[in-house]
Amino acid sequence: VIDNSLKDLIRLAYQVKEHQISGPAWMATEKYEIAATMPAGANRSQVPEMLQTLLAERFHLKLHRETRKMAVYALVVGKGGPKLTAATAPANGRGGTGWVNPTGGRVGAKASSVAAFADLLSKAADRPVIDMTGLTGLYDFDLTYTPELSATAADPGATLETALLEQLGLKLEKREMQVEVLLIEGADKVPAEN
Repeated sequence: VIDNSLKDLIRLAYQVKEHQISGPAWMATEKYEIAATMPAGANRSQVPEMLQTLLAERFHLKLHRETRKMAVYALVVGKGGPKLTAATAPANGRGGTGWVNPTGGRVGAKASSVAAFADLLSKAADRPVIDMTGLTGLYDFDLTYTPELSATAADPGATLETALLEQLGLKLEKREMQVEVLLIEGADKVPAEN
């Protein structure tokens, strides 16, 4: 793993979303390179547990889980139904590929689940987006909208919410939900040597 923040590593190790990690700001900015090999006989499903062990041993990571009420967007199907395009290419085994350009007003993904697309939308929205559509399968997404800072009085353009409904038949609803959060109690900025 090259050039990841400690927050990225925690997200991978504990299989949580970025908004589910609460800790010091440096955890998102300091970058680390981790060179590790999997032991003989190990499989990819064991990687998160092995990464948890590495974080505890090298960074002395201490955390606990807590449930907090959080402002989120629920991603739901609009009244007219979904307008999604079934994936044209098979997934690459990692759940598809996605991109976000919030300043350019574009979010997209290929061969992606709606839940993975909701994670991408979280980066463009002002709060986490939780998939509550009930839709299964893989889709190709290409959403174009006008970012708030780019809109003008003469041409306000389609907001993220409007574009989502018009282009994909999906809707964002503001809600408060109980979300499990990892609270970081402590971690070393400089990891221990081998």
